[in-house]
Amino acid sequence: MFGDVPRWVDEDEINFFDIVTFGFGDQDRLYLRGQFTFMKNNKNINTLWRQCRYLSEIDIRLARALDNQVKNRLHFESAEGCFSAIVLSQYDINVKYAVKAFTDVTESRNSANKQSVYLSTGHDGNKSIIFKAKHGEGITEDDIVAKSMNWFENDGRQYSSENTSLQRPKGEMIRINRAEEEPEVCMYWAPKKYQHLICVPGIEWYDYNVFLLEGVLYKQKYESIDIPSGLETAPFFHYQEWKRTYRETQLVSFKSREGKSGWALVKEGAIPIPMLTKSDDTFSSMVKTNTNIFPHNSFCLVSTSRKYPPGTFSTSCKRRITWENDNGLHIVHTPKWNTVNVWNDITLSLTLEIKETEEYSMMALQKLFSVATTNILSWSGPTVLVVYMSSADKESLDVASSIFSDVGENTLIAIAFSDDNISISRKALINMANSVSPTRWIMNGIQLERGMLLSDDAYLFAKRATLARSESTGHVLLFPSLAMSKPLSILNGNEEMSLVNIGIERFQQIKNHLSRSVAKFDCQSECESDSDNELEKLVYEYWLEVTTNDVLKKSYLSTEAAFNMEQVFLDMISSHELWNNIYSDYSPGFIVDRLGPVPGMYTMEIVPEVEEFAGSCFNLLNLSQLAALGYEFNVLPGIFALSDPVSRSSARGCNTDVPDDLCCKYNKQDHTSRSRCDGCSMLQDEDLLWYIAREESYRSVKSALIWEKLRPRASM
Repeated sequence: MFGDVPRWVDEDEINFFDIVTFGFGDQDRLYLRGQFTFMKNNKNINTLWRQCRYLSEIDIRLARALDNQVKNRLHFESAEGCFSAIVLSQYDINVKYAVKAFTDVTESRNSANKQSVYLSTGHDGNKSIIFKAKHGEGITEDDIVAKSMNWFENDGRQYSSENTSLQRPKGEMIRINRAEEEPEVCMYWAPKKYQHLICVPGIEWYDYNVFLLEGVLYKQKYESIDIPSGLETAPFFHYQEWKRTYRETQLVSFKSREGKSGWALVKEGAIPIPMLTKSDDTFSSMVKTNTNIFPHNSFCLVSTSRKYPPGTFSTSCKRRITWENDNGLHIVHTPKWNTVNVWNDITLSLTLEIKETEEYSMMALQKLFSVATTNILSWSGPTVLVVYMSSADKESLDVASSIFSDVGENTLIAIAFSDDNISISRKALINMANSVSPTRWIMNGIQLERGMLLSDDAYLFAKRATLARSESTGHVLLFPSLAMSKPLSILNGNEEMSLVNIGIERFQQIKNHLSRSVAKFDCQSECESDSDNELEKLVYEYWLEVTTNDVLKKSYLSTEAAFNMEQVFLDMISSHELWNNIYSDYSPGFIVDRLGPVPGMYTMEIVPEVEEFAGSCFNLLNLSQLAALGYEFNVLPGIFALSDPVSRSSARGCNTDVPDDLCCKYNKQDHTSRSRCDGCSMLQDEDLLWYIAREESYRSVKSALIWEKLRPRASM
C-alpha cells in the first residue's frame, strides 16, 4: 500500500545514486526490494541484468520447459537473489539501502499484527499518508484515534514543508568489512549460491542506512524528522505476510473515499474512519439515484481456495460479475428513480437463483417468476431484483423480459446468466442488489426460492417504523418468515394477507396453522442446522406479542419487555460457539439502516455478506456483525413473509394445484433451492471457513472499538 512516496524520495537519491531501494530495516540482508527499488535509466544499469544467468537465459529455460521431449520443469526463483548479488559485485555504481518502509512480517517491530497502521487522504482526498504509533514512544491506539487524521496538513509542521527531508544522516559513515568466511543463510527465498554476497552480519536492524559506493560498503545512522504526537510515517506498507491470508471483502471499504477521513489497517482488514459529520450530500452521492451510473464494485459468484503464494490460507475468485458486465448481465427493467426519496423510502431487495434453466418449460419459468412479480407489485417503494440463471438460453431470457415488462417505474431487474450449469454465491447476489438500492433503508431476507410472499400492507408498516426512527441511525428491524400447510384461501376464505383486515379473531384461528420452521416444507430438508433454532423462536414469539398488542388493537407492548436482541446476536460471534451459531439457515426478514450508529458509518461498505459462504446457510453472521457495530435491534410488527402450498408450487415450477409432496416428487432436482445445504459454501476446507468467519467477526468488533473512541470527537 503506497503512501506519500514523492515526499520520501530525497534529491541525492535521484541525482547521485544509481540504484535506491527502500526496506523495513533488515539491513544485514542487502537485497534490492522487489516492492520498491528505482534505478537510473542508463546503459550501464539497464544491462546489469544480463550478468544474471537466471534472467538472461529465461528464453532457454522456457523453451526446455515447453519441450515435450525434455522432462524439465520451469524453475522459479526470486530475482531479488541473483540480481542483488550482481549489483553487490559492481565497482562503478552507487547504491543506497534505505530504511523507509513499514511491513507486517512477524519479526519486524513495525508489524501490523502488533498494532494498527493508518491511512489518510487529507481534507481534499488527494493525499495518501501512512502512519502509526512511533515505536518505543508508549503511544496507544486511543491516543492516535483521538487526534486528527489530517495532522500532516497543519501549518508549521515539518512534514508540510516540501523542502524538508523526512530522513537525514546522523554521524559519520562507517566502513563495513565483508565477512571472510561464508555467512549463514539469511534469506530463505534466495538460492544459497548468492548468500555470501547478500548476507552481511553485524549490521543492526533499523538503525542504519547502508551504502555501496564504488565497491565499498558503508553504514550510517539516520534520524527522522520529529513528527509531533508520537507518530511515525513511511512511503509504503509492504503486506509481506498478509498477502497469504487477505480476502477482497476485507478491503471493500477502499472502494470509495466519500465520507471517510481515512482507514485503520488491521490484520482483519480495513476499518474506515468516518468524518464524523452528518452530511446529507455525502450519503446521497453514495446512493446512485441516476441509473446510468452503476457502482464499480465487483461481486464474486464462484470462489475457491487460493493456492499461491505458497503457504496461502485464503480464497480467490474464479468468476466475478459487475454491473457493467455486458457479457453476463442483462438489464431486464430499468427504473426511473428520480421520484425516489433517498431518506424516507424503503428499497425491497430481492434475489433469485435458478439452476439448470434449460430443464424448465416456459410455463414453469413463468410460474417461478410469478413469486417475484407478486412481491414487487405489492410493494409501494423502489425494488431491486437480481436473478441468476445457469444454463440459460435466449428463449428463457426473453421469457423473463416479457414477464417483468410491466412492474412499475421504480423497479430495477437484472439477470445474470451463464451457459454452463454451476452453483453460484447467493450472498454475492445479495451484495449486488444492495449496492444499487437507492435509499437509506433496505428490506432483505425474502426467500423467493421458498415461495415467500410479503404481507399485503408490509410497506405501510415498514414506512411507519422507519419514519419513527428517521432522526436516529443504526437500526435493524426483524420480522418472521412463516409457512402454512394448507392454502391461505382455504383458511381465510380469500388470499388476503393483511393482519389489519383479517382481524384478531380470524388471525387466532389462522395462527394455529402457521409454522415458523419453514425448512419443514423444503423438498430436501435434512441439513446439519435443522435443529430447532432458539433465536428463531424468540424473534417469532416477541414479534407475535408486539403484533397482537399493537397492530391488532390491544394495548401496545413497551420495548422494555423485549429480550435483548442485540446481546443475543453479539453473543453469537463473541462466544466459543461461533461456528454453530452462525452455521444456520434461519433467515429472518429484516430492514437495515445503511447509516450506522456513528456519523459517517455506511454499513454496506463495512460488513457486506461474505460471498465465500455462498448458499443459504451462515445467514446470521451479517446480523451478528451489525450487532457488534452497535446497531439497535427490534421487531417490525405487522409485517411477515408467508409461503403456502400455492406459492411453494409456483416457486418450484409446478401447477398451483399440485400438493407439496407431489411437486417435490415430480421436480426432484428442485432447481431453485435443491437443498438448503447445497452451496452453503464454495469451499471444502472447514478450517478456512472457520478462519473467515472469525476474521469477519473480529473486524466488526475492532471497528466498533475504534468508533467508540471517536464518539467524544463526534459530539464536539
